Amino acid sequence: MEAAHLASSGDPLTVTRQVGDFFAVLLGELERVADVRLRALSTLRDEGWSYDRIARASGLSKARVAQLVRDAGAALPCGPDLVRPRPPGSPGSSASPGNP
Repeated sequence: MEAAHLASSGDPLTVTRQVGDFFAVLLGELERVADVRLRALSTLRDEGWSYDRIARASGLSKARVAQLVRDAGAALPCGPDLVRPRPPGSPGSSASPGNP
């Protein structure tokens, strides 16, 4: 295990630095993994899945799904090629139902 390897150094300053470096690597990887999950949830919502359906299928609570989907909207990069058009009349669309 990595923890046993880190502890085996013996020198407390070396251990402290090595653990700090290891945490930095772990945090970076956790962020990348979290982005994968946010993109997957965003894709499911784009495909019409409800929060409830996602929750039942994934084992997450409905509240957690809603929170993650909200986070996905704020965290994922947006650009002209990444933004999906909204249906006319939906919140945030440029066209209103009577004015396309």
